[in-house]
Amino acid sequence: MDDTPLSQHTYQTQNEYIKIEVYFSTLDILVNSLNERFQQETVDIICAVAKLINLEFNIESSNLFQRFFHVVAENLEAEIIILKNMKDTPRPIGNSVSTIHEWLDWLSIKGRADIFKQFLQVLRIFVVIPVTSCSCERTFSKLSIIKNKLRSTMSQDRLNSLLFLFVEQKMTANVNIDEVIDQFKLMVPNDRRLVL
Repeated sequence: MDDTPLSQHTYQTQNEYIKIEVYFSTLDILVNSLNERFQQETVDIICAVAKLINLEFNIESSNLFQRFFHVVAENLEAEIIILKNMKDTPRPIGNSVSTIHEWLDWLSIKGRADIFKQFLQVLRIFVVIPVTSCSCERTFSKLSIIKNKLRSTMSQDRLNSLLFLFVEQKMTANVNIDEVIDQFKLMVPNDRRLVL
């Protein structure tokens, strides 16, 4: 089975060989890549916010909130105690983004944002933090497709417009071309340059 063994282990079957040499090594690479990509600190922040939307608070979370969200931990803890005692607060089912948006909607009613400032600040900042840089990387890869050697003299406005159309292909696919043509027909000849 193993003509040139690199290790002292011998495999009894082809399945065992594939399981150890391919499957397990691929799993190791994936797990290590995920650990490198998502630092433990990021995971801790996500867990702390998940506990926060469930109105749970502890010392470790308070340190993270102070360091990354610039809130006063004592004030945040007081706000959570008040929120626990209120009857009409959102009751989360799991830890999802929709629950965070429910909280943001609830806080926007009747001046609640002024009362629960620390809680609102944590949620607002957390919602806008990107989890990965994949969307940015995708945009840059598409940039190299749009701005190539043949289009090197393109203006910045045109590049932005074409890049927007290329990145947002789902939105572009929903544009009714007949309406655009009709709008173009109605324009005065001098105004017929449509902004992309």
